[in-house]
Amino acid sequence: NVKVIFIDNQLTYSQSEFKESESDDGAILETSTITLTGDATFAGEVNEDFVAAGKVQINNVPEGLTAKMIKIDDHTVVLSFEGKAVNNEADVEIELAFTDSAFNGALASEIDQSSRGGMTALLLDFDYDHTSKLKRTMAEATYINASAYTQSSYQAVLDAVAKGQELLDNENATSKEIDLAIGDIIDAQEQLDIPRDGFSVLQAESSDATSGGSLRVEGSVLHGTYDGAWIRYDALDFNGLNPKYLELRYDNASNRCASDSHLEVRLDGVDGTLIGDIQLPATGTAWGSYETLQFEISNPELLDGKHDVYFVFKGTTEDSRPYVAKVDYLQFKETADIDSVKLEAEKSDENSGNGLKNESINLGGTYDGAWIKYNNVNFNNLEANTINVHYSTRVDACALDARIEIRKDNKDGELLGTIMLPLTGGWSDYQTVSTKLDTSVTGVQDICFVLRGTNDGGRPYVANIDYMEFVNSGVNHIEAENKDSWSGAELKVENSTDNTGKSLTNIGGVRNDAWLRYNGVEFNGKTEMTVRYSHNPGTAGTNSRIDVYLDNMDGNPIGTINLPTTNGWANYTVIREVFDQEITGSHDVYLKLHTDGSGWVANFDWFEFGEPTAGVDKSQLQAKYDENVALLQEYDKYHYVGFNIFKDRLLNGSAVIDNENATANDVRIAIKDIDNALAALQYKIAFDLNDYVVQLEDINEADYTKDSYANLMQAIEVAKAIPVDSEYEVFKNAYDGLVDAHSKLTALNRTALEEIIKQAEAIDLDLYQEEGKAEFKAALENAKKVYETVSLTQAQVDEAVANLDQAIKALKPIETDSVNKVALKIAVDLANAITDKDLENVVKAVVDEFIAAREEANAVYNDANATQEQVDNAFDRLASVMQKLEFFKGDKTALKAFIDKVTGLDSSKYTQTTWAAFKAELDEANAVYNNENAMQEEVNSAYSELVTAFLNLRLIPDKSLLEDLINQAEGLNAINYTKATFDGLTKALNEAKVVFENPDATQEEVDNAKDVLAKAIAGLQTVTTDNTVKTPVDNGDTTASVKTGDESLTGMFATIALLSVAGYTVLRRKEN
Repeated sequence: NVKVIFIDNQLTYSQSEFKESESDDGAILETSTITLTGDATFAGEVNEDFVAAGKVQINNVPEGLTAKMIKIDDHTVVLSFEGKAVNNEADVEIELAFTDSAFNGALASEIDQSSRGGMTALLLDFDYDHTSKLKRTMAEATYINASAYTQSSYQAVLDAVAKGQELLDNENATSKEIDLAIGDIIDAQEQLDIPRDGFSVLQAESSDATSGGSLRVEGSVLHGTYDGAWIRYDALDFNGLNPKYLELRYDNASNRCASDSHLEVRLDGVDGTLIGDIQLPATGTAWGSYETLQFEISNPELLDGKHDVYFVFKGTTEDSRPYVAKVDYLQFKETADIDSVKLEAEKSDENSGNGLKNESINLGGTYDGAWIKYNNVNFNNLEANTINVHYSTRVDACALDARIEIRKDNKDGELLGTIMLPLTGGWSDYQTVSTKLDTSVTGVQDICFVLRGTNDGGRPYVANIDYMEFVNSGVNHIEAENKDSWSGAELKVENSTDNTGKSLTNIGGVRNDAWLRYNGVEFNGKTEMTVRYSHNPGTAGTNSRIDVYLDNMDGNPIGTINLPTTNGWANYTVIREVFDQEITGSHDVYLKLHTDGSGWVANFDWFEFGEPTAGVDKSQLQAKYDENVALLQEYDKYHYVGFNIFKDRLLNGSAVIDNENATANDVRIAIKDIDNALAALQYKIAFDLNDYVVQLEDINEADYTKDSYANLMQAIEVAKAIPVDSEYEVFKNAYDGLVDAHSKLTALNRTALEEIIKQAEAIDLDLYQEEGKAEFKAALENAKKVYETVSLTQAQVDEAVANLDQAIKALKPIETDSVNKVALKIAVDLANAITDKDLENVVKAVVDEFIAAREEANAVYNDANATQEQVDNAFDRLASVMQKLEFFKGDKTALKAFIDKVTGLDSSKYTQTTWAAFKAELDEANAVYNNENAMQEEVNSAYSELVTAFLNLRLIPDKSLLEDLINQAEGLNAINYTKATFDGLTKALNEAKVVFENPDATQEEVDNAKDVLAKAIAGLQTVTTDNTVKTPVDNGDTTASVKTGDESLTGMFATIALLSVAGYTVLRRKEN
């Protein structure tokens, strides 16, 4: 019988367990479609979130996840979870309870499954998976914007990801190996570096890649160079730069380096475009003589853009000279750092001719109006404001007013200045004169020198000219050791080496209040003093400083220069201070040296006095910093790798702003570094969106309704189409759209369609009339087609179910003479499907009846003349016996074993009554055992009863002694004994006879009766002649009760009983 329970209003959940995403990141991507059946409907508007509206309460949702329940229509809502659980290492049960406000037409308490908790709680199935975490880490790494980073640093990330993939492909990879791979990928990400400015100082010992071999770092320089060795710097950014020069500081020991050492500069490969080949001549016979050279690049336009730059060492090396050179640093520059521009007079590009002649070391044949011109003179970064001329005259042959006009472009060009040439002692008496230019010269210029002088008949010449030299004479440079006087004591001159390996001479041993004096220092107005010094906080004092006095140390100093620590005696640096007052003329300069405490003041390399250097324009850097500093407060919006780089570069830019000694190149590099760091910034939500897309793309379309799946796919396409450089809101809107589409992803219910298709396929159309068959076949074919279709709406599924159901109901059975065999046919089909194997454990009687009923049913069904009564009877008989096919044979193993144990007992040894009871149960047990139709309950009962009867058996006792005593007592004459003692005997005798005649008496009862009777006989008192004398008789002993039960027999079978109970328990378990 089938019991049907009708429930008016019920909620059905498409799933109650939600598995964590395959990424194992705490995300729950699965959704549950909750369907309301009955008369009630969901309240509220479509797309309303029941959680936010308080129409459903969901408890115990893990931190990091947010539950959403979106109304799809009046009978459907979808439960989903947004975000990622912070703790995803253990399963979580969540409780759910709808409120009355969620429904129209019913209270929440009237709707089945409106509350889920306890045994019906929903389950979030978290399962920590090392492999999934590795996959997620790899996906994150490969989503990083590769173009923002250097080739080598990003290649390290790709290499780590490739190793991770090897582990994913290895079925035997251990969790420890996987965790290490995850750590390697994360480490590689944290080591990512952005392109650096093309004019950055390239420390040779800190390149991005090398050829290896004997290359090694020695202190702060690169050593072990060999022919073919190379170092590489990745992604040098030359955009907007004009790298005309390469500066290189190196050391070439002629006794250890190749005689033809040189350095090739190549782009983007060891064999890439050659942009320079720099000769590295010897700097000394042994190591330690560093020199700096500046190489002019003839084709700087090749460097435009971003390039990996290779420096390839070349030279004919040998065993005794295995090296090319040691290298300290390299730096591309737009201009060469020069102190002067020297033009040899005899080597001009053009001249006026007419007797001018280029002699071995000078220009001769000069005359008034003669000129020499130099084309494209490169002053680089030199602000030339002074010209020096080395010349000679003859007192009687040269003009008294000899002079040179310095003009720009040509002989008639802009006059830059004029320098007078006083007479010298003769042609061999060369002297140098100097004068300030009216206009400073810089950059690349054409320079023309026009010779002037009053030439009369005796003075035809102007002068012989050796060279003209342009300099910037605004600075008086004073080596510290070149003092004119000092305070003595511990002051000393030292030879030392700075942290770049450069040798220098310095003043050391400086204690508080020591002083130095330098005579005749020229001043010309506003003055800036520059000091190169070092300070070691370990042995020097604090607050070290210099007070500067003019001409004496009376009164107040004209200025004080503070000396911050440089953190080491070899760490030299420069510091500048502009004096408040203008100073002119020549003065003796006193430097009084101070520190707090007992330590040293500092070591000093040199001092300079000159015009204040032009302030570096930091306005663009300041604007760049101000524009982006607020981003530091939005760290949670950005992926940590790019953000950490950005933070570092922005704070470095701030340091450059605060650094008074920062150069224009420092400022420009800081700006470019910030720009490149901005390119590395990626929104964290972009990574989350990418991860979300990757996971949702794996969702099976066939499991969800067509509309909700299409909506999700559209949201995914929007997300995938977002350019990587989009604004935050673009990513945020796409992420929110994806969350919304996911929350509305509605499960497609195909169960009813699957069931009705099975029902239809089981129908035997031969039993039905032709009318309706075509419609039925079409409906079934359509239902199958719909079921196999991937993209479906729920309405399409429901329509296919309804159409097929209607077609089934429309089928009309074939009725022969009003005999309906449809039910019989179904029963016959079911019975014919049952095999002999299926019947192996069914009791024989039921099997026999089933086979007979099945044969009869088949015969009646195939009998065209069968009556309806015959059909119904055959159906009833077959249906009745099929209901008994669960009558399985009992397990008789334990029963048979016990029967075998007790069958050989000797009946003559046991009492008649207990043996009779035992025999009856033994016969019954044998009958059950031999009954093929005996079921388990019967077997269990027979076993239990047989064990009980066995335990109740009693052995036949030995009554011979009792019999002898009875015979003895019966032979005694009452007149010979006192009345009281003989009455006691009589009582004991009667009880003994009852026991003796009891066939079921136990040995204990027999022995007890014997003892009582023997005592009564022994207690008899004879009658004496003096009848007044009475001997008391204690009759109390004759009243002792006779014990019952045979304890010894019970003890004998105790163990058997326990085994029997165990056997019975086994039978019960098998039955259950």
